[in-house]
Amino acid sequence: MQNVNTSNLLTVENFSKLLNSFNCIKNTSTIAVAVSSGVDSMNLLHISDIWAKKHKKNLYVISYNHNLRIETFKEIHYVKEVSMKLGWQHKTLTWQKPAKKNILEKARIARYQAISKFCKKKNISSILLGHHFDDMVETFCMRIIKSSRIDGLCPMVYNRRLFGLNLIRPFLNIKKKGNVFLCKFK
Repeated sequence: MQNVNTSNLLTVENFSKLLNSFNCIKNTSTIAVAVSSGVDSMNLLHISDIWAKKHKKNLYVISYNHNLRIETFKEIHYVKEVSMKLGWQHKTLTWQKPAKKNILEKARIARYQAISKFCKKKNISSILLGHHFDDMVETFCMRIIKSSRIDGLCPMVYNRRLFGLNLIRPFLNIKKKGNVFLCKFK
């Protein structure tokens, strides 16, 4: 490949290098992975599966039902089936009382609180998230439009501690169109 920055390609090698660089990952046997049925999170599940088996780690797959769309039940069922076929445990967490106002912000907070609470019960300190470069740009632009202060303009980093949990975003340097690594394997 000519004129291609291979450090930004989604490969098992690059994924492994990044994850293995985090002490919070090195020093634990079980890592959670947040998975909806979307392409990005399914890619995350498949590449995490390869990495975990290679490095003798356990994955706990977590899906979150915001109770806002009927299709979510079918999507989460699909994630559960794939997780079980790969040999990993799956947990569905559900937002019992969806908000009527400020839904996106309240849904995000409820999701992270529920995931954090579940992970603490299972003694899991880190979770992998499928956010990619385009998500970061979109969030940045939305925050500019909402007149965010300077400290709120760069919200996503590879590793952030929030709600007592290490949020790991291994795809942040991957553009959406480059995040198709493992789709063809399923």
